Amino acid sequence: MGKPVAQPGAAIHDRFNAAYVFADREHEAFLAHAAADPVLLEIYRDHDAVIFEVVSPELIR
Repeated sequence: MGKPVAQPGAAIHDRFNAAYVFADREHEAFLAHAAADPVLLEIYRDHDAVIFEVVSPELIR
């Protein structure tokens, strides 16, 4: 398992060119970092998973 990245949104955008991130609720460290990252917008949550939309980092800066 990799080391958590403080703001994973830009890395996810640049490396994977992803529009969305699906995470299960068991990845608490990732969810905490993602919630604080302006590049990742939470668009859905239920008891099993959380979905984030990846916003282009250029739009945030």
